Amino acid sequence: MEIDVKISKILEPEKFHSRQATNEWVTKYTFVGQTSGNFPLTVAFVVLKDDVWQGMNIKEGNRYHVFFNPTSKEYNGKYYTNLVAWKVISIDGASQSTNTTSKSMNNDATLPF
Repeated sequence: MEIDVKISKILEPEKFHSRQATNEWVTKYTFVGQTSGNFPLTVAFVVLKDDVWQGMNIKEGNRYHVFFNPTSKEYNGKYYTNLVAWKVISIDGASQSTNTTSKSMNNDATLPF
């Protein structure tokens, strides 16, 4: 899936143990964007791979075309959804920021607990 957003906030990275690999730490990067139009939406995206995050080189206030995969997980009867970004392209005339590592990122580390 893909959407155009203006980046409004880049949150501090979060580190936690992966549920799939017992001794491996995962860093979760989160950025928030807002769509344009009559009814703008606020959308939060996560990036779970360091090399993908570094390749994006996003900046607050700039507009990007974001490619992402929605993923949902069930935990104790409730469902949690993440929008996992895997590529961005600047639409403000700046240089392109792309990284096309993996389009399918099915990772249990996306659960908030």
